[in-house]
Amino acid sequence: MIKSWVRLKVGRDLYAPPPSIDHRIGLKLCSDNDGCPPLLLIPRQAVIDAIPKFGMQKLYDSLQAFLLVPKYSLERGLAKTIFSDATDRVMYKCVGVRAARNSTGVLDYDKWTEGVAPIHWSRVIKMVRRAEFLFDAYAPQEVLEHIRMARELVPFNTMLAPPFDSASLRCPRTKYFGSIAFGCNVFLRCHTDNDFTFSMAHILLADHDSYKLDDDVVVYFCFPTLGVAIPMRPGDFLLFNAKIPHCISSRCDINHKIMCISMFLKTAVVGLNDNSIPLTPLQLELSKKYRDFSTCN
Repeated sequence: MIKSWVRLKVGRDLYAPPPSIDHRIGLKLCSDNDGCPPLLLIPRQAVIDAIPKFGMQKLYDSLQAFLLVPKYSLERGLAKTIFSDATDRVMYKCVGVRAARNSTGVLDYDKWTEGVAPIHWSRVIKMVRRAEFLFDAYAPQEVLEHIRMARELVPFNTMLAPPFDSASLRCPRTKYFGSIAFGCNVFLRCHTDNDFTFSMAHILLADHDSYKLDDDVVVYFCFPTLGVAIPMRPGDFLLFNAKIPHCISSRCDINHKIMCISMFLKTAVVGLNDNSIPLTPLQLELSKKYRDFSTCN
């Protein structure tokens, strides 16, 4: 353990609210100024209704197929160190649109993902679409309006699978999220992300083809600066503001194998990663209004 790190214990250092007995009720942390809540756990009943009745193991296997594809590793920096309490190799991947690192513009996908079979891409895209269905239903209205207005002003892209030989295997773009990041039995140092809008966390449990309303909590999604740790069962979806420091806990049961997934839209992607693009008259007008508003406040 690095000397500058602090280990926090769920239940002692972080308050962990018990899962709701009424599965129609989720969990929301209200803000001090009655503004947009920083996090929202989707009601368990809505989760069970949205995910497939069977086939969750196939989704887990598809994500595992992405993890097993070789790629050049990239340093994430100490602020986003990835580690695990497992003895096997730590595997963590990001898939989807991203800002080009050595040039301007945005890439639809990394070259290495073309080696992943279409069936795995199809399952992953369907997972993201389920998340977006719940995002539509539960995200605060101001969050949805934020994305809608951005879409009208900037032609940014969302997640897309590589083109396949058969037209029947092609997946349309997702609605909100540009990328996903995921790993098996991994957790990250507490960090923030420069995401454009609310992100979503999703948890899968290996060797379980279906999930139940009363499944046990398998991991906690933690917000140390808020002092809370959100209990997450297999299949759960958590909406959260990624600009608030956050991290995932270690597993509740060392015998479990869990897949921790986050879905997000990066601000650099919305901005098209190119400052040389001239602004439209409407963009210029809105930019001036934003600067004026910021000055007044």
